Amino acid sequence: MAQIVELQPCNATQIANRALVDPAEVSRALRSLEKRGLIARHQNPRNLKSRVVVLTAEGERIRSEIRGERDEFYEQWMVDVSTADRSTIDAALRSIAKKIVSIAPHVVEG
Repeated sequence: MAQIVELQPCNATQIANRALVDPAEVSRALRSLEKRGLIARHQNPRNLKSRVVVLTAEGERIRSEIRGERDEFYEQWMVDVSTADRSTIDAALRSIAKKIVSIAPHVVEG
């Protein structure tokens, strides 16, 4: 669902490329999310042969709830890490992300 939020409206291929997973796996996950009412599929206005995916209101509610729980969990991990160390970790992760983008820009271009 996180990938959908970042890319929506999007198709299964864009999600698979961004998440670096098999498109068939994404299609199965999307079917499950759709059955549970967490996403909706609409005809792609740019390509009438394809469909795009967006989160429903319920999907957004669940995603926000999960994100809040994840943030709380993260804070528990980091409670003993100083502000300076958090800045160092953040800078290192940003550097890694930049390197990934320079090596494989298609990962973020969708």
